[in-house]
Amino acid sequence: MKVLIADDDVTSRKLLRYFIGSLSKYKIVGEAANGEELIHYVTKENRILL
Repeated sequence: MKVLIADDDVTSRKLLRYFIGSLSKYKIVGEAANGEELIHYVTKENRILL
């Protein structure tokens, strides 16, 4: 399963990367530090998420 991490806190994103990265069924395809970045990924980079 592909995962896009979205959180405005750097430490939280780092922890999420660590824990999700240790799960073999999940692949982190991107990160967003705010809502604008999240919308960009979903609308412009959706080929990554498919």
